[in-house]
Amino acid sequence: MLSQSSGALRPVVRTATPRQILTGAARPGRAHSQVQCVLQGAPLQHPRQQRQQQRQLKGVIGAALALSMQRMGAVTAAVAAEAPPAAAGKEVLSSETYDGPGIHVEVSKSADSYSVDITATRARPMMLHWAINGWELPPEAWRPEGTIQVDGKAVQTPFAGGERMHISFPAEGCPKRVVFVLKETEPENWISNGGDFSAYLKPPGVEEVVDQVLGIEGSDGNWSLVSRLMLANEVLDAADAAGPTGMAFIATWLRLSALKQLTWYRKSARQGKDIAHAQKTLAQRMTDKARTAKDPGCRRLARMALAGLPRGGGDGDAIRMGILNIMRDNGIREGHRPGIEDPFIEQWHQKLHQNTNPEDIGICLAYIAFLESGNMDDFWRVAWDNGCITRESLAAMDQPITHDPFHLPQLIGPMKHYLHILRVTHGGADLDSALEYAQGYMDGDLQWNCWDLLHNRHEWWAPGKIVELRRRLEPLWKEGGSRDVLLFDIALDQWFRVLLERQDRASLERDALVDLVQLVLDNGSIAGESAELWQAAQQWRRVKDGGRGGGQWRCQPV
Repeated sequence: MLSQSSGALRPVVRTATPRQILTGAARPGRAHSQVQCVLQGAPLQHPRQQRQQQRQLKGVIGAALALSMQRMGAVTAAVAAEAPPAAAGKEVLSSETYDGPGIHVEVSKSADSYSVDITATRARPMMLHWAINGWELPPEAWRPEGTIQVDGKAVQTPFAGGERMHISFPAEGCPKRVVFVLKETEPENWISNGGDFSAYLKPPGVEEVVDQVLGIEGSDGNWSLVSRLMLANEVLDAADAAGPTGMAFIATWLRLSALKQLTWYRKSARQGKDIAHAQKTLAQRMTDKARTAKDPGCRRLARMALAGLPRGGGDGDAIRMGILNIMRDNGIREGHRPGIEDPFIEQWHQKLHQNTNPEDIGICLAYIAFLESGNMDDFWRVAWDNGCITRESLAAMDQPITHDPFHLPQLIGPMKHYLHILRVTHGGADLDSALEYAQGYMDGDLQWNCWDLLHNRHEWWAPGKIVELRRRLEPLWKEGGSRDVLLFDIALDQWFRVLLERQDRASLERDALVDLVQLVLDNGSIAGESAELWQAAQQWRRVKDGGRGGGQWRCQPV
């Protein structure tokens, strides 16, 4: 819905409780009273109102964050007991592998110093272009042998043997972080992380991360979904260094965004290729955090955050050129080019050029449904089911779509092909598209079993098959680090939940309920990283497989 305020159309605020935000139960269009988001639509201009916006958003995220931390506490405590002891006299503060650039970064602390060790997985002529804190020159005493100063902000140090780098700092006066990028020299090639790499020696407080995000969310006049994803990539290392509380903030913030409780459109335009790259960078980095972050709570929260992200990648230019080719090949008017008048396609084309995002998948699906039936009711039904898109929300975009489409059934085939192009970049943790991109990492037998499950996803045996497949997928995403495999695993986990929530548990017999509890425990222990949950699953299996009946059997679960 839209409300009239000061002569301008403005979306009505949606509300949701913290628990609904974190569990995904909240959907735009339902009104809840506990937490209200005030950043939907254009930013308020008066500084006092901007500060009020930031305080209210901070309350939203704070309430959801508290609930998130309550849920994560048991997992963190259970796994911490399993962590291996650090080497004598040395405490590893963080350890992370970056598969793309092929490096491993470890930060450690001893009694009188801090160290950053960077190891390349493949030796090659390479320099570390680095500085401390916010690109400040390090003192000469902190520079390793062979270091040269290249400008007023940074120095460069060659990797020993093309694969090893060690930088040490005294404990007294140690910087907060080391920032760097890589420079391969033969041939010259600069490698970044979608921004700067950061190795935190003194982790920032979560308030520092929160303040940076809220300061931009509440005041930046040019903002969009991809702007938010780029900011998330920028603060991700700081949030990880701040521990589970920092990553809980990231997960909550991105959950609010995925539910469209935060604006996706605010006077911003970017090219499709830049959007595709930004989405891919964050999705892959979140995957890396989900498998290599030092704290198990951070790994779990990174997984939660990834669930609401688009996969990114693909050919962003194909999104821009694809719609143009459809218009030209089918004689639809484009600008001054004569042809069939269809204002809907022209308006959507303008949006695709300037601010393509995951909503375009929902628009495309809705348009295909309309082309197949000729009924606009089908358009709005499918649009709502695939992104909660309404006539009002389309009209409220920076590049508004206000016209109904004409019925041109000859576009069904071209639009189905275009849908595939959109899904390559904007698809996420939905079963069909996730498997399409993940299958290349699987052997033939695993591929067949995954597709068999999808073709029979409503069968009674599907929950057990999901648990079996997730166990086989676990080493693929934990060791290989593919965002597509992890997105597919998340999609399986979500579908498992859907199937169980559909169960009429009151009608199940005793043995069926025992088996159902076993499936839930087994599924939860796959990515939960909880020793307590794993032990509960093993104990329940002993109960399930033991002789049933009698008071002793009934007391075993307790």
